[in-house]
Amino acid sequence: MEQRVLKRADMFQSSQLGQEFDLDFLNQPTSYATHGLHSFAAKCPPPLVAWILRQWSNPGDCILDPMAGSGTTLVESLLLGREALGVEIDPLARLLCQVKTTPLPADRLQYSSEQLLKSIEAACTRYDQGERQHVPALPLFHNRDYWFLPEVSAKLALIKQAIADLAASDDEKRFFYIAFSSLILAKTSVANARDVVHSRHHYLAHPMPPDVLALFRQRLKRMTAQMQQFVEQITQAPQPATASMVGQDARRLSLVEASVDLVVTSPPYCNALDYTRAHKLAVGWLADVLSINLQEYSLLGHSYIGAERGPMPAPSANGDQPWQVPLVQRLIAQVSELDCRKAVVVERYFADMWQVLGELGRVLRPGGHAALVVCPSNIRKISIPTHLAFQEMAAALELPGQHRFAPVFLQARTISDRRRLMPYIGMEERMRTEYVLVLQKSKS
Repeated sequence: MEQRVLKRADMFQSSQLGQEFDLDFLNQPTSYATHGLHSFAAKCPPPLVAWILRQWSNPGDCILDPMAGSGTTLVESLLLGREALGVEIDPLARLLCQVKTTPLPADRLQYSSEQLLKSIEAACTRYDQGERQHVPALPLFHNRDYWFLPEVSAKLALIKQAIADLAASDDEKRFFYIAFSSLILAKTSVANARDVVHSRHHYLAHPMPPDVLALFRQRLKRMTAQMQQFVEQITQAPQPATASMVGQDARRLSLVEASVDLVVTSPPYCNALDYTRAHKLAVGWLADVLSINLQEYSLLGHSYIGAERGPMPAPSANGDQPWQVPLVQRLIAQVSELDCRKAVVVERYFADMWQVLGELGRVLRPGGHAALVVCPSNIRKISIPTHLAFQEMAAALELPGQHRFAPVFLQARTISDRRRLMPYIGMEERMRTEYVLVLQKSKS
């Protein structure tokens, strides 16, 4: 059985960041198993998550990612024999998490893929021959025809209808819908757009209509192979494990107190990414599958942690708030001198994360750890050292049962431009450094 690598806490505390461990993982693969099924901005590198899991958990432990994103923590937990729980507010990301952590038998998936492609090829052939009456009604959303050529929209509609009509399990259909979405949210999208996986995509006309069927066939072949690899790898895990999505809001977890062994998560940036804007082209096509229309999706985005717009969260039960922490107070004041609106964004972000940290402290067992992969950001050219703010906030929290958080590890790592889809800070530079911050809940 795999053994946890135990370290003394003082070995993890360092004034010279980056000296203890090589956490950059520059030469290690990141698209193995199901990690490469679908593009997603600012994904946490799988080797880093695996390292954290080995350091602070054992096989069979319960791992929580309260801001699961594309499901990296959940997949790595299964590969290492840990029970995985995910919470994620974005409906497309929730679907992606579910697909990436649901093993599908290779023979059954191959058969369903072949049947689906036969149906799509027949429908597209009729369309190319001028038979247009069988094209399903196109989804209605703002600027659809601006972003999608008529032929592309027709082929997408035919693929989506074929998935809906396929005689296959719900798990297989969800897999195919993610393949469908990956045609749109990709570096090379079938939409008239570039940078689609970032929050600010821009119009880019295709010189020729993309071959939607050929691209879907390629995506399906690649994804089927990735799923087969995932199924083979989880059979080699130290012990069988499962993954479940258990909620949508990290600020209000539905888990009971002291039920989680380890939290591993990468919190959103402060005012850096707008996932609802990044995902809207795919959500517009999958609104019925995700049970949300684009207007509802846009409004939901106001409640995302780090969103530019949205209400301030209510004060905590004891009246404490993060702006009582000196560093957070200073950051809000500095931004306020330049831009009052942005200062509200900063205030709301740390108020949201105050609630998240409180919930993590509640659901962690005594002695359990919370590992946060945190990236600082700039707002109006003011540096926001999020990792240091979280460290001070965690120390100021009073957890249930008179427990406290204490930092036991903090180290910087370099983000590779070629390995990770990152947003821009302003126009002049990219985020290139992030921090691994590990907090421990007191045992008594």
